[in-house]
Amino acid sequence: MARVLMIGGYLPDDFRTGGGQLIGCKIAQALARQGHQIEYRALPTSKGTQGYLPHAAHFRSGHILQEILQPIRQKEEGYDLVHLHEGDETWGASVGYSLFKKQRKLVVGFYAPEAHRIPKSVAEMARRFAVRRADRVFALSQYSRQNIASAYGIPPSKIDVIYGGVDLSFFSSTPPPEGSIRSLLFVGRLDGPGRQKGLDILLEALPRILTRHPVRLHVVGTGLGETSFKEQVGRLCVGDHVTFHGFVKHTDISPYYRNTDLVVLPSRRESFGLVLAEAMASSRPVVASNVGAIPEVVEDSITGMLIPPDDPKACADAIISLLDDPDRMREMGRKGQERVRASFTWEKVAERVSAGYKRLLEESL
Repeated sequence: MARVLMIGGYLPDDFRTGGGQLIGCKIAQALARQGHQIEYRALPTSKGTQGYLPHAAHFRSGHILQEILQPIRQKEEGYDLVHLHEGDETWGASVGYSLFKKQRKLVVGFYAPEAHRIPKSVAEMARRFAVRRADRVFALSQYSRQNIASAYGIPPSKIDVIYGGVDLSFFSSTPPPEGSIRSLLFVGRLDGPGRQKGLDILLEALPRILTRHPVRLHVVGTGLGETSFKEQVGRLCVGDHVTFHGFVKHTDISPYYRNTDLVVLPSRRESFGLVLAEAMASSRPVVASNVGAIPEVVEDSITGMLIPPDDPKACADAIISLLDDPDRMREMGRKGQERVRASFTWEKVAERVSAGYKRLLEESL
């Protein structure tokens, strides 16, 4: 078993965090349960570190230079390797560690939706530097693996696919509440019309869906595009059928899946799609775009339906066809949970990460 120093951004109980930080902490927990010695270092959050401690792992937080960079240079720490988890807050530490990386093996977890050939920001430049200097890179999908290799000019053999995961015990597979109004759920960053998550596509599809089913759409998430989405709801005259719930902590997300009939994610790009795995863990069928890594997560017509991107009509028709057939929806939900249990639990993810550690450490002998 390895002794690992992990570096994240903020803890997942803070409003500033996203899926990448959740993935980092869940991996830390699962690896610790499997016997690895894990120390996870994070930046201070608005709520401190209490209340979210990985199982059998040591959590610390503090100033980025004091708590992240300085200990890395101390040989007496005795870590076998350093594992950096992606986030805009951690790429500075990634560059800093890369300058000293000869002392220990470096693993970088890449969770961004895309890698770009030409850096578009300082964070992207730092990400490129760290990934190219890393001894090993962990990607969330085969799609992401090929994208990183092509954009950053590194061999695909340097990249391990670990996928994302869910905690099955956290999500309920009970049937949704019965009623005449069916419930749709969108969970994601409200990044604005035309952007990654595609809420604008679902909203455009809603009037067509309402001609057949009196649905209510629940939107969980917040972001810079929230106002424009609410304006779009007004233009489409569907305000009576849409509820914006704002930001919901991950620890409170399970009831939203439990109380819905169908989860929809019409993304324009995805490196994995954690929302889809969470929906499937809750035995809920999904409708999602056939882009990026989504086909690696959702089996078309088995655990959900895949639709062309940027196509409100296709989105509406897929949702209508499922709502017309409750038996098919239940079967898709059952198959979805089976798929999660086989491939997308945090224990499965930790097994893949552990195998990557083992190969890397054996190479250095």
